[in-house]
Amino acid sequence: MGGVRELRARNDGELALRGGTDVIEDGVTRGTPRRRRLAAVAAVGLLAGGVLAGCRSEPGAAVFVGNTRITNQQIDSGANSISGPSTSRDTILEAYVTDLTFIALADRYAADHQITLKDVQPAELAQEAQQIQASGLTLTGGATNPVLKALSQASSDFQALIQAAPTAAPTDADLMEIYNRAKAGGLTTDTFEHDRAAIAQIQGIGQAIGLRNELAKSAQKYAVKVNPRYLPTPVAGQSDNGLEYPILQLQSQQGAGGAVTVLGLPLGGAGASPAVVSGPNAPDSGTTDNTAP
Repeated sequence: MGGVRELRARNDGELALRGGTDVIEDGVTRGTPRRRRLAAVAAVGLLAGGVLAGCRSEPGAAVFVGNTRITNQQIDSGANSISGPSTSRDTILEAYVTDLTFIALADRYAADHQITLKDVQPAELAQEAQQIQASGLTLTGGATNPVLKALSQASSDFQALIQAAPTAAPTDADLMEIYNRAKAGGLTTDTFEHDRAAIAQIQGIGQAIGLRNELAKSAQKYAVKVNPRYLPTPVAGQSDNGLEYPILQLQSQQGAGGAVTVLGLPLGGAGASPAVVSGPNAPDSGTTDNTAP
């Protein structure tokens, strides 16, 4: 990587809980560090999901975004490059697929809207590698690790896009979705009526919703398709949000329990387009994969 790409935000926030209990306050801090997301992989996994579904789609294809084809071989190679005592391979697979898909979509959206995206520089990757290795993960290649690079690049792309995102007034459906997911994540036990006003005043919520809406349209335009083998299998008693890139995350003031995604960009499964069954003719983004899934 290097230089500036004229091709290609994640609006991380923190939901303040008064006294560490269950009352949503107005106080919100934007800009959750990228390391929090990287460290989440080492700790409890990036995405809340179950065991990945079995293979039941086109051999060799992991993801299609427009004319970009990401292969199973590329995904498997990345997943094999990270290990840790508390990190499952499914967690790494899910994280890597999510970030590569987001990067490919961000490239196209940015090109359509004349937004400049920058490559993450080696010095920053080296610093990130040190941080994540200190959390207990083993990274093959250190700062050149493909999964680390994808995590960092996706976050960098997101920050560029969120800064240029159009502001959208949150609808009642948007507010209810955020409330339901915050409640499911243990951030509140109050009623929607009680929390509605505070949610509507979250700093940057308009940009988060605006970007989510714009990228969702772009995902349809470029026919984003994800192989079902990379979609999280629904777990009884847990919300099924499918595969998604986090757009808005909230966290208790004390940081207990980690960040909760309350607004995401659907990439596959629940709320997204059908997964790959027979992909279009498209060039590979990685190495050719002739291995049956």
